[in-house]
Amino acid sequence: MLEPGEGDGVLTHGGSLGNLTALLAARARMVPECWEDGMPPGHVILATDFSHYSVERAAAILGLGRRSVIRVPVDGALRMHPGALRKIFAETVASGREVLAVVATAGQTASGAVDPLSEIGRFCWDEGVWLHVDAAHGAGALVSPRLRPILDGIEWADSIIWDTHKLLGTSALACGALFRDRASLAGTFLQDAPYLYGDPDRPGEDLSRKSLECTKSPLGLKLLFNLAVVGESGLAAHVERLFDLARRFHELLSRRPGFETFGPPQTNILLFRVGRDSELQARIRERIVREGEFYITRAQVRRETWLRLVIQNPFTEESDIAALADRLEQLAQDPDSR
Repeated sequence: MLEPGEGDGVLTHGGSLGNLTALLAARARMVPECWEDGMPPGHVILATDFSHYSVERAAAILGLGRRSVIRVPVDGALRMHPGALRKIFAETVASGREVLAVVATAGQTASGAVDPLSEIGRFCWDEGVWLHVDAAHGAGALVSPRLRPILDGIEWADSIIWDTHKLLGTSALACGALFRDRASLAGTFLQDAPYLYGDPDRPGEDLSRKSLECTKSPLGLKLLFNLAVVGESGLAAHVERLFDLARRFHELLSRRPGFETFGPPQTNILLFRVGRDSELQARIRERIVREGEFYITRAQVRRETWLRLVIQNPFTEESDIAALADRLEQLAQDPDSR
């Protein structure tokens, strides 16, 4: 593995663009001639059904097509199954196709689940296949020594993305697309534009050579200001508090009859439901949102509707989640109650 300081990165306007940038870098390494000659057939991306929709979108943009994203089964906690990954990888190679990248997720949008990065990473390293980790949500755990083990194995990744507007409290949008090998990003965008790149004496590093974007907002200032105000320890305490509140909400619901959680939260996202009637979940969610005191969303997991809570507001208190649990219990008994 590379030593510290040999990596690189660029800030993008959001995780979708970050995922595209990372997969463009994977394509540049695996098929360097494609920038000039186009993408030959037979390349695929391995991901799960719970990977972010932007992975499939990126496959289409890259010229692979949406059907080139081969789905790897997940375990009961919605995490990529390493054994299934090995099997599907072997079948893919035996069929004559080439795996462009494996995409793991650290903090699924739906459930907050974190794929087993150590097992996936070692496998990809041994096979010489690009591993991209979509950690747009979950990478915030890296700032906390206590939470860092959740992401053990992320160091095996060739690329990761990290949204600072998810857990680090910045305004939207700001995403870091980070690369283990500096050469990966350097060879991704080979466009010649003398009106932009023709001044060798210009001071500083020309980041436009490393990004799909040209004109950009000063994205780094968003995080810089937060670091200036609270420091790394302050950000760590903020992330830990959000994760702890999600676990506390899980404990509250687990003690109340009629409630079911999908499992203990792996990040600051919790899936839960009242009974198993999907229509009831929709009615409860609509009522909660209409009232305006709380905000929850919905997620579809294996064709069933679950309610979804993301605790992200730094001003959320334990009394707030207790009040939400109380209101949910009232609506579970009578969705039309006032």
